[in-house]
Amino acid sequence: MTTNFTKLFSISLYHNYFSNGFCRNVNYRMGETTGVLMQSNEFKLVYTNEGFELFSNTQTPIHEYLEYLSQTTGARFFEFDVIPSDANFFNITDFPIEYMGHYQFDSSSIVPQDRSNLLESSFIETSEESRAANIKIRFKDILDLPGLESDGLKFHIKFKARASQWKYYIIPGSRIRLNNPHIKTDSSITFEPAQKVQLTNGENAFLISSGDLLIALSELPVNRFTLVDTLNSDATVASEGRSRQITILPAAGTDVFEKVSTNDHIQLASSVYVYL
Repeated sequence: MTTNFTKLFSISLYHNYFSNGFCRNVNYRMGETTGVLMQSNEFKLVYTNEGFELFSNTQTPIHEYLEYLSQTTGARFFEFDVIPSDANFFNITDFPIEYMGHYQFDSSSIVPQDRSNLLESSFIETSEESRAANIKIRFKDILDLPGLESDGLKFHIKFKARASQWKYYIIPGSRIRLNNPHIKTDSSITFEPAQKVQLTNGENAFLISSGDLLIALSELPVNRFTLVDTLNSDATVASEGRSRQITILPAAGTDVFEKVSTNDHIQLASSVYVYL
């Protein structure tokens, strides 16, 4: 039997947490009705580095075949769930803090872009959730949107990295004395003045926080944060020769967060403990 598969659409997933911009650590699960449709020889799902592609092998014109499927099965769309293979995906992704749920992407809500269609997202609250997203590509949109006749429709999804308040706890130890520690950055990010605090284990530390400014998490460091100490009590007027670089600070991790209130909103804070 001769097969001649034609691409109906492709879906690419992007995530700005990852260094290459592509979403990783996810699997795809077909919806129940879509799974039944895929059991026939008329469709084939091909996974790619960016997401997946759906092909059709029907000899019937695609608009007639999709209409036939609608009438005989009641199906109106192809449906897929995005299932993280790493639970940390929910930490690195900008999900609401106070609610459990998933993002919904639907071909009926798109933003046309150069050579592709951005699927807009809405958040669906649920009581329990293992999936990060649900995707619906509607038969009607496959037929109505431009691009089917060339190389199939192109859709893409963008996940946003979570942003958190970064809190650096600087523990000098017995061999280093700090006068006025502060963080020097290579960007527009600014940190609040250092505060003397005592940790739960009784150690004394300097706390330097980004305060109301939330910093996006990333797989690899994007900004360079340098711990600097000055003899002058005002770091902004420290003269050359009266300041010293202590160390390059690590980026915040993605495994432990605490809830904090900033501008009357609940946000997440990432704590980094730096022993000198």
